[in-house]
Amino acid sequence: MEAQTRTSIDLGSLARIAALAVAQTDGLDPDGPVDGPVDGPVDGPVDGPVDGPVDGAAVVEVAPDGSLRVRLRVHGHWGTSLPRAASRLRREVVRVTAAMTGLRVSCVDVEVVGLVAPAPVGQRVGQPVGQAD
Repeated sequence: MEAQTRTSIDLGSLARIAALAVAQTDGLDPDGPVDGPVDGPVDGPVDGPVDGPVDGAAVVEVAPDGSLRVRLRVHGHWGTSLPRAASRLRREVVRVTAAMTGLRVSCVDVEVVGLVAPAPVGQRVGQPVGQAD
């Protein structure tokens, strides 16, 4: 007889998965850490609440049916279709969460909280204004 085992994934780790999906989505960057509690636990393969900062501007909550609700705060890149980028991000969060955990994501809310402006001609991104090459 095989011993029964259980795998637990805390909600902070689930939030990290969602935040990393932002980095994989062209045209979007994470907003940064979001402070606040994360609600849980989940019945099934995931359990245990995590309180405190959540990495990558992602918050994961457990819906009454046991599925996951994900909230993401992002910055859009100038020239990017923000609705299309948000749609790609939603699909990526659902896909990668299911692939890595077997859990169902029922909702992904994307809030664009800033815009990354293009660099002026002759200036690298991140280079101070007025210091062209």
